[in-house]
Amino acid sequence: MRKTQGKLSRKWVLITLTLLFRKTTLEVNGKCFTWKKRINGSWVFEKLDRGIARHDYVALYLNISAVHGSFTFSDHCPLIITTEPLHHRNIAAPFRFQNFWTKYQQLNALVTKKWKSPVKGTKMFQLSQKLKGLKLAIKPWAKSTFGNFQDKLRRNLDKINYVEGQHIDDPMNRRLNEWLNRLIKQRKKMLLFN
Repeated sequence: MRKTQGKLSRKWVLITLTLLFRKTTLEVNGKCFTWKKRINGSWVFEKLDRGIARHDYVALYLNISAVHGSFTFSDHCPLIITTEPLHHRNIAAPFRFQNFWTKYQQLNALVTKKWKSPVKGTKMFQLSQKLKGLKLAIKPWAKSTFGNFQDKLRRNLDKINYVEGQHIDDPMNRRLNEWLNRLIKQRKKMLLFN
């Protein structure tokens, strides 16, 4: 048994587990690194995380696949293992009112106009119908005024993925480091305030 300073070496543990469980390493699609850290102003990227499955599991689930997710607030990107092919569904995002919208006179006028529209029925029915009407009026106003938040997030992530790909080829490039830092700060700010 190999030990490093009183602990089992990680490589030896991985080899032992591989033989013991008769496992296979899953092919992971996506990024070629799973961990990043900023050291002395430069980003360092490594592949630390892997997907491992037993042979009988892989034989049972023929469509098993692993994909790297995107970095968010952690220094590791998630590893998503699925037994089904990934199908991207377009799901409408739920409506969320943002408090800072109240500072816009256009919204105040829109709300006043919609709220004054007559609705027949019980008081509760009137309230629910007015709220639905407000939602239907505010949604397009917010989209035209501020743009689609999900699209902005997606574009930001695409830029981060592009810069990280370029960064692998030229890890000491100061311009890429600064660009990546700005994009990550921008993403954190977007996720924090929305």
